[in-house]
Amino acid sequence: MSSLSDSSILAGASASTVAPVHQINQSIRFDSTERCYITEDTAGSAAFNTTATVSMWVKKAFYANQGTRNMLWGAFYGSSARYDYMQFQSDDSLEFGSRSGGASTGTGSGAVLRRTNQQYKDPHAWYNIVTVIDSTNSVQQERLNFYVNGNKVTDWHTNTNISSGQLFYTMGDGVEHNIGAYEGNDYGSSYNYLYFDGYIAEIVFIDGTAYGPENFGEFTSAGIWRPVDPSDLTFGTNGFFYKGQDSSSLGDDSSGNGNDGAVANLTAQDQVLDTPTNNFCVLNSVDKLSYD
Repeated sequence: MSSLSDSSILAGASASTVAPVHQINQSIRFDSTERCYITEDTAGSAAFNTTATVSMWVKKAFYANQGTRNMLWGAFYGSSARYDYMQFQSDDSLEFGSRSGGASTGTGSGAVLRRTNQQYKDPHAWYNIVTVIDSTNSVQQERLNFYVNGNKVTDWHTNTNISSGQLFYTMGDGVEHNIGAYEGNDYGSSYNYLYFDGYIAEIVFIDGTAYGPENFGEFTSAGIWRPVDPSDLTFGTNGFFYKGQDSSSLGDDSSGNGNDGAVANLTAQDQVLDTPTNNFCVLNSVDKLSYD
Protein backbone atom coordinates (compact mmCIF):
# COMPACT_ATOMS: atom_id res chain seq x y z
CA MET A 1 0.00 0.00 0.00
CA SER A 2 1.40 3.40 -0.95
CA SER A 3 0.99 6.38 1.33
CA LEU A 4 0.85 10.11 0.79
CA SER A 5 2.86 10.49 3.98
CA ASP A 6 6.00 9.57 2.04
CA SER A 7 8.26 12.64 2.29
CA SER A 8 9.09 12.49 -1.43
CA ILE A 9 5.41 12.95 -2.35
CA LEU A 10 3.93 16.37 -1.76
CA ALA A 11 0.20 16.85 -1.30
CA GLY A 12 -1.45 19.92 -2.79
CA ALA A 13 -3.85 22.57 -1.54
CA SER A 14 -7.11 21.41 -0.01
CA ALA A 15 -10.36 23.29 0.39
CA SER A 16 -10.44 25.51 3.49
CA THR A 17 -13.35 25.65 5.94
CA VAL A 18 -12.96 29.43 5.90
CA ALA A 19 -14.44 31.03 2.78
CA PRO A 20 -11.59 32.56 0.77
CA VAL A 21 -11.75 36.17 -0.29
CA HIS A 22 -11.15 35.33 -3.95
CA GLN A 23 -13.50 32.70 -5.37
CA ILE A 24 -12.66 30.80 -8.54
CA ASN A 25 -15.92 29.74 -10.18
CA GLN A 26 -14.73 27.40 -12.90
CA SER A 27 -11.78 25.51 -14.33
CA ILE A 28 -11.02 24.05 -17.76
CA ARG A 29 -10.89 20.29 -18.25
CA PHE A 30 -8.12 18.95 -20.50
CA ASP A 31 -8.11 15.43 -21.95
CA SER A 32 -4.94 14.10 -23.57
CA THR A 33 -6.85 11.48 -25.56
CA GLU A 34 -8.81 14.30 -27.21
CA ARG A 35 -5.68 16.48 -27.64
CA CYS A 36 -7.24 19.43 -25.82
CA TYR A 37 -5.33 22.69 -25.48
CA ILE A 38 -5.48 26.47 -25.81
CA THR A 39 -3.09 28.24 -28.16
CA GLU A 40 -2.18 31.94 -28.41
CA ASP A 41 0.17 33.27 -31.09
CA THR A 42 1.43 36.74 -30.22
CA ALA A 43 1.80 39.13 -33.13
CA GLY A 44 5.09 40.25 -34.63
CA SER A 45 8.39 38.63 -35.58
CA ALA A 46 9.97 36.06 -33.28
CA ALA A 47 11.77 37.62 -30.33
CA PHE A 48 13.20 36.52 -27.00
CA ASN A 49 12.62 37.63 -23.43
CA THR A 50 14.65 37.62 -20.20
CA THR A 51 11.81 38.03 -17.68
CA ALA A 52 8.42 36.34 -17.35
CA THR A 53 6.08 34.74 -14.81
CA VAL A 54 3.62 31.90 -15.35
CA SER A 55 1.02 30.91 -12.75
CA MET A 56 -1.72 28.33 -12.97
CA TRP A 57 -3.82 26.22 -10.62
CA VAL A 58 -3.66 22.56 -11.61
CA LYS A 59 -5.51 19.42 -10.54
CA LYS A 60 -4.21 16.24 -12.09
CA ALA A 61 -6.73 13.78 -13.45
CA PHE A 62 -7.59 10.47 -11.85
CA TYR A 63 -4.46 8.41 -12.15
CA ALA A 64 -5.20 6.74 -15.46
CA ASN A 65 -2.27 8.81 -16.76
CA GLN A 66 0.20 7.51 -14.17
CA GLY A 67 3.69 7.05 -15.58
CA THR A 68 3.24 9.44 -18.50
CA ARG A 69 4.35 13.03 -19.08
CA ASN A 70 1.79 15.78 -18.52
CA MET A 71 2.52 19.01 -20.39
CA LEU A 72 1.35 22.16 -18.58
CA TRP A 73 2.47 24.72 -21.15
CA GLY A 74 4.87 25.23 -24.01
CA ALA A 75 6.14 28.27 -25.89
CA PHE A 76 7.84 27.55 -29.18
CA TYR A 77 8.93 28.93 -32.52
CA GLY A 78 8.76 25.94 -34.79
CA SER A 79 10.70 27.14 -37.82
CA SER A 80 13.92 27.38 -35.79
CA ALA A 81 13.24 24.56 -33.31
CA ARG A 82 13.28 26.86 -30.26
CA TYR A 83 11.08 26.33 -27.23
CA ASP A 84 10.42 26.63 -23.51
CA TYR A 85 8.11 24.20 -21.70
CA MET A 86 6.83 23.16 -18.27
CA GLN A 87 5.62 19.64 -17.55
CA PHE A 88 5.08 16.91 -15.01
CA GLN A 89 7.63 14.24 -15.86
CA SER A 90 6.63 10.58 -15.92
CA ASP A 91 7.67 10.24 -12.25
CA ASP A 92 5.48 13.28 -11.34
CA SER A 93 8.40 15.65 -10.79
CA LEU A 94 8.17 19.14 -12.30
CA GLU A 95 10.46 20.00 -15.19
CA PHE A 96 11.31 23.17 -17.10
CA GLY A 97 13.22 22.82 -20.35
CA SER A 98 14.44 25.31 -22.92
CA ARG A 99 16.16 25.66 -26.23
CA SER A 100 15.86 29.39 -26.88
CA GLY A 101 18.23 31.61 -28.77
CA GLY A 102 21.98 31.71 -29.21
CA ALA A 103 22.56 32.36 -25.49
CA SER A 104 20.58 29.31 -24.42
CA THR A 105 22.12 26.39 -22.61
CA GLY A 106 20.05 24.21 -24.89
CA THR A 107 21.71 22.73 -27.95
CA GLY A 108 20.78 19.86 -30.21
CA SER A 109 17.64 18.24 -28.85
CA GLY A 110 17.40 20.68 -25.94
CA ALA A 111 18.24 21.06 -22.28
CA VAL A 112 16.40 20.50 -19.01
CA LEU A 113 17.20 23.53 -16.86
CA ARG A 114 15.31 22.57 -13.69
CA ARG A 115 13.73 19.34 -12.50
CA THR A 116 12.49 18.73 -8.98
CA ASN A 117 13.22 15.81 -6.71
CA GLN A 118 9.73 16.24 -5.27
CA GLN A 119 6.94 14.24 -6.85
CA TYR A 120 3.47 15.73 -7.13
CA LYS A 121 1.12 12.75 -7.17
CA ASP A 122 -1.98 13.82 -5.28
CA PRO A 123 -5.11 13.54 -7.50
CA HIS A 124 -7.26 15.14 -4.77
CA ALA A 125 -5.33 18.37 -4.70
CA TRP A 126 -5.10 21.67 -6.49
CA TYR A 127 -1.50 22.79 -7.01
CA ASN A 128 -0.66 26.43 -7.66
CA ILE A 129 2.48 26.26 -9.81
CA VAL A 130 4.34 29.53 -10.32
CA THR A 131 7.34 29.62 -12.66
CA VAL A 132 9.49 32.76 -12.40
CA ILE A 133 12.11 33.54 -15.05
CA ASP A 134 14.49 36.47 -14.58
CA SER A 135 17.87 35.97 -16.20
CA THR A 136 18.79 39.59 -15.31
CA ASN A 137 18.98 38.66 -11.62
CA SER A 138 22.49 39.11 -10.23
CA VAL A 139 22.17 35.86 -8.24
CA GLN A 140 22.53 32.93 -10.61
CA GLN A 141 20.32 30.50 -8.68
CA GLU A 142 17.50 33.09 -8.59
CA ARG A 143 17.23 33.34 -12.39
CA LEU A 144 14.71 30.50 -12.58
CA ASN A 145 12.43 29.49 -9.71
CA PHE A 146 9.44 27.22 -9.11
CA TYR A 147 6.90 27.80 -6.34
CA VAL A 148 4.30 25.15 -5.51
CA ASN A 149 1.46 26.27 -3.23
CA GLY A 150 3.54 29.24 -2.10
CA ASN A 151 6.62 27.19 -1.24
CA LYS A 152 9.88 27.73 -3.10
CA VAL A 153 11.40 24.57 -4.55
CA THR A 154 15.00 24.08 -3.40
CA ASP A 155 15.50 20.32 -3.82
CA TRP A 156 16.60 19.63 -7.39
CA HIS A 157 17.15 16.53 -9.47
CA THR A 158 18.54 18.77 -12.23
CA ASN A 159 19.79 22.29 -11.56
CA THR A 160 21.45 23.80 -14.63
CA ASN A 161 23.20 27.17 -14.40
CA ILE A 162 21.59 29.99 -16.35
CA SER A 163 23.76 32.71 -17.85
CA SER A 164 23.16 36.36 -17.08
CA GLY A 165 20.80 37.77 -19.69
CA GLN A 166 19.95 34.35 -21.10
CA LEU A 167 17.11 34.63 -23.59
CA PHE A 168 13.88 32.64 -23.48
CA TYR A 169 10.90 32.32 -25.80
CA THR A 170 8.44 32.49 -22.92
CA MET A 171 6.21 35.50 -23.73
CA GLY A 172 8.31 36.50 -26.74
CA ASP A 173 6.77 38.29 -29.73
CA GLY A 174 5.65 36.06 -32.59
CA VAL A 175 5.87 32.92 -30.45
CA GLU A 176 3.11 30.34 -30.11
CA HIS A 177 2.04 29.61 -26.53
CA ASN A 178 0.07 26.46 -25.75
CA ILE A 179 -1.73 25.68 -22.51
CA GLY A 180 -2.12 21.98 -21.80
CA ALA A 181 0.08 20.87 -24.68
CA TYR A 182 3.36 20.90 -26.49
CA GLU A 183 2.30 20.76 -30.13
CA GLY A 184 5.74 21.18 -31.65
CA ASN A 185 7.19 19.05 -34.39
CA ASP A 186 10.71 20.23 -33.67
CA TYR A 187 11.45 18.63 -30.30
CA GLY A 188 13.01 15.22 -29.75
CA SER A 189 10.60 12.58 -30.98
CA SER A 190 9.72 11.38 -27.46
CA TYR A 191 8.34 14.85 -26.62
CA ASN A 192 6.34 15.66 -29.74
CA TYR A 193 2.63 16.25 -29.23
CA LEU A 194 2.34 15.94 -25.46
CA TYR A 195 -0.84 16.96 -23.63
CA PHE A 196 -2.28 17.35 -20.14
CA ASP A 197 -4.89 15.31 -18.28
CA GLY A 198 -6.79 17.19 -15.61
CA TYR A 199 -8.12 20.63 -14.72
CA ILE A 200 -6.44 24.03 -14.98
CA ALA A 201 -7.75 27.30 -13.50
CA GLU A 202 -6.61 30.95 -13.50
CA ILE A 203 -3.94 30.71 -16.21
CA VAL A 204 -1.69 33.78 -15.94
CA PHE A 205 1.21 34.60 -18.29
CA ILE A 206 3.18 37.74 -17.37
CA ASP A 207 5.42 39.43 -19.94
CA GLY A 208 8.40 41.37 -18.56
CA THR A 209 7.90 41.10 -14.76
CA ALA A 210 9.14 38.53 -12.23
CA TYR A 211 6.30 38.21 -9.72
CA GLY A 212 6.51 36.20 -6.52
CA PRO A 213 3.88 33.62 -5.47
CA GLU A 214 2.24 36.09 -3.07
CA ASN A 215 0.66 37.70 -6.13
CA PHE A 216 -1.30 34.52 -6.84
CA GLY A 217 -2.06 33.05 -3.42
CA GLU A 218 -1.86 33.43 0.34
CA PHE A 219 -1.70 31.20 3.40
CA THR A 220 -4.70 30.94 5.71
CA SER A 221 -4.20 30.81 9.48
CA ALA A 222 -4.38 27.02 9.10
CA GLY A 223 -1.46 27.07 6.65
CA ILE A 224 -3.57 26.32 3.57
CA TRP A 225 -2.57 28.04 0.32
CA ARG A 226 -5.60 29.72 -1.29
CA PRO A 227 -5.99 31.96 -4.36
CA VAL A 228 -5.81 35.74 -4.48
CA ASP A 229 -7.08 37.81 -7.40
CA PRO A 230 -4.26 38.55 -9.90
CA SER A 231 -6.35 40.92 -12.03
CA ASP A 232 -4.46 44.06 -10.98
CA LEU A 233 -1.02 42.77 -11.99
CA THR A 234 0.90 44.27 -14.90
CA PHE A 235 0.59 41.63 -17.61
CA GLY A 236 2.89 43.23 -20.17
CA THR A 237 2.30 43.48 -23.91
CA ASN A 238 2.13 39.75 -24.62
CA GLY A 239 0.69 38.65 -21.28
CA PHE A 240 -2.72 37.04 -20.86
CA PHE A 241 -5.12 35.79 -18.19
CA TYR A 242 -7.44 32.88 -19.02
CA LYS A 243 -10.22 32.28 -16.49
CA GLY A 244 -12.40 30.08 -18.68
CA GLN A 245 -15.42 32.09 -17.55
CA ASP A 246 -17.07 32.05 -21.00
CA SER A 247 -17.94 28.47 -21.91
CA SER A 248 -18.29 29.46 -25.55
CA SER A 249 -14.81 31.04 -25.55
CA LEU A 250 -12.61 29.30 -22.98
CA GLY A 251 -9.54 31.17 -24.24
CA ASP A 252 -11.02 34.62 -23.59
CA ASP A 253 -8.29 36.94 -22.23
CA SER A 254 -9.18 38.84 -19.03
CA SER A 255 -5.90 40.78 -18.82
CA GLY A 256 -7.16 43.69 -20.93
CA ASN A 257 -4.63 42.93 -23.69
CA GLY A 258 -7.05 41.11 -25.97
CA ASN A 259 -4.61 38.20 -26.37
CA ASP A 260 -7.40 35.67 -26.73
CA GLY A 261 -6.43 32.03 -27.19
CA ALA A 262 -7.91 29.65 -29.73
CA VAL A 263 -9.21 26.38 -28.30
CA ALA A 264 -8.46 22.98 -29.77
CA ASN A 265 -10.89 20.14 -29.03
CA LEU A 266 -12.39 21.98 -26.04
CA THR A 267 -16.15 22.52 -25.80
CA ALA A 268 -18.56 24.21 -23.42
CA GLN A 269 -18.73 20.95 -21.46
CA ASP A 270 -15.07 21.39 -20.56
CA GLN A 271 -15.92 24.34 -18.35
CA VAL A 272 -16.31 22.59 -14.98
CA LEU A 273 -17.12 23.53 -11.37
CA ASP A 274 -14.19 21.71 -9.75
CA THR A 275 -11.91 24.58 -8.67
CA PRO A 276 -9.31 25.50 -6.03
CA THR A 277 -12.11 27.08 -3.96
CA ASN A 278 -14.69 24.33 -4.66
CA ASN A 279 -12.59 21.17 -4.64
CA PHE A 280 -14.58 18.12 -5.71
CA CYS A 281 -14.02 14.70 -4.12
CA VAL A 282 -12.33 12.14 -6.37
CA LEU A 283 -11.14 8.57 -5.94
CA ASN A 284 -7.51 8.28 -4.88
CA SER A 285 -5.61 5.96 -7.17
CA VAL A 286 -2.35 6.62 -5.31
CA ASP A 287 -3.44 5.38 -1.87
CA LYS A 288 -4.86 2.00 -2.87
CA LEU A 289 -6.90 -0.03 -0.35
CA SER A 290 -8.41 -3.45 -0.87
CA TYR A 291 -10.76 -5.51 1.26
CA ASP A 292 -11.44 -9.23 1.33
